[in-house]
Formats: sequence, structure tokens, C-alpha cells
Amino acid sequence: MNKGGIFLNNFNDTIRNLNNLVYKPNNLMITNLIEEKQNAEYVGCLFHLNKKTIRFRVSKITPNKIGQFVSFWEKDTNMQNQAFSYHAAPDLLVITCINDN
Repeated sequence: MNKGGIFLNNFNDTIRNLNNLVYKPNNLMITNLIEEKQNAEYVGCLFHLNKKTIRFRVSKITPNKIGQFVSFWEKDTNMQNQAFSYHAAPDLLVITCINDN
């Protein structure tokens, strides 16, 4: 699928394209990239961007409402959604919104 010139057919393509279009031109370097498989629907991942810790998501276009949707959560030991603890919180939450235009 091609959304706004960024290919979203898999995790690696999405991160590579965003890195080439947004981060590298602004001298921002992705390191320590970790995919969050439980959040694959949102291209969920953790990484460092220069010296900041990042928790990343791509928003989804909602089928029944105007706008896009994204959530930030993690699974507990019982595989239930839970909020992040203060100590596990990143420096920044990054939400990337992409549409057909």
C-alpha cells in the first residue's frame, strides 16, 4: 500500500522510508531499533533518535469516523493491555500520520 509516497507494506519499509524522508535529512539518527510485534498494526517500535528514547506508532485511518487513531500501551504478564509505568516511559511518543494526499 502506498500512502502519501511512503510504502506501508511492512515494518522495515515503513521505518526505512521515514528515516530517508524525515529523520536523515534533519540529522536525526535511528539506533537501537526494536519492533513491538504486539503493535505491528501500528508499526509499533522503540528506538533512540539521537539521544532521546522514542516509542513510535503510525496512526490508522478509521473506517467509521473522520480522522486517524493510535494507541500506546503494553502487555502485562497476562497479555492484557496496560498503561506504561513512569519508569518505562520514553522521552518522546512519536505518532506518524499518513493519508492518500
